[in-house]
Formats: sequence, C-alpha cells, structure tokens
Amino acid sequence: MDTTTRRGKPGPPHRGPRKAALIRMPEAHYAVYLAEGERLGYKCFGDYLNAALAQAHGLPVPDFAKPSHSQTSTQEELPQAG
Repeated sequence: MDTTTRRGKPGPPHRGPRKAALIRMPEAHYAVYLAEGERLGYKCFGDYLNAALAQAHGLPVPDFAKPSHSQTSTQEELPQAG
C-alpha cells in the first residue's frame, strides 16, 4: 500500500475530490452505527458511513470506503435500505 501523499510526503493515500458534510444524529443511533462499522472492519467511521450511503442509493462504494480487513466471500454486506 502506498503511504505517501500526492506531494510525496508520508500520510494516507489521496482519496480524490470529496465534499465535507456535517450531520447530526440521535445519540442512541450513533452508538449503533459506530459498533456496526467496527464489526464490519472499518477503521474510519466516515468510511463506514460513505459505504452505507452509497449502498442505500445504489451507487458504487468508493475504493477508500471498504473495510480494512481482507474481503472474503463470507463478509457480510451492509443492510439494504427499505
């Protein structure tokens, strides 16, 4: 895995153009979402939210928003909306 930025400095790989969004959620929901992201292997809560939103809207999950553990055929997918 490349551990340099576009400028050649150490750090995580560039994730492409993104837009920041601040959301508020019920406190009780936050704990559930955080636990589910950790259970699925996400190191970053934002990556879990990106994946969940993409799947809920039928969009491709960005490469950076994948669980950190190796993906296998037994990996559970995020629940579908609806």
